[in-house]
Amino acid sequence: KGFAQAADKPIVCVSSIEALAYNAFYYDGLICPMLDAQRDQLYAGAYISDGKVLSEHKPENVYEFSQMLSIINESGKNALLLGDGAKKFYARCSDKFKNNVIIGQENILMPRASNVARIALDKISQGKINDCFTAMPNYIRAAQAEENIVKRQK
Repeated sequence: KGFAQAADKPIVCVSSIEALAYNAFYYDGLICPMLDAQRDQLYAGAYISDGKVLSEHKPENVYEFSQMLSIINESGKNALLLGDGAKKFYARCSDKFKNNVIIGQENILMPRASNVARIALDKISQGKINDCFTAMPNYIRAAQAEENIVKRQK
């Protein structure tokens, strides 16, 4: 934001979860990017691609392992797990999958800068541009320290 303000340049906000999903843009099945949110939870989403457009199947959110398992099983599709939460989730849930579920290879487990740029270009063409004053990070969940403060105040 500081560079954008100093250079008077626009900002395009790109989700880490969406950028991670783009690593598997051509996968024929459910694309499940997931980041370890601790406490048996995942920052995750679910996407489907037709090879031209990546569509959101389930929105980015904090999901319990059981919720993500239901999303995958109810889709009726094979699934590809990506992100630093993939191995932990797979280890806990692999005996409960109804469809073929695999973990992506190491080279696609983390977001790539090229995919961030690709998403940013798409957003620019759609006019989804911010400036240094309107660009805000999307914190899906409050930090644990913030949650602890709220609990103590009750």
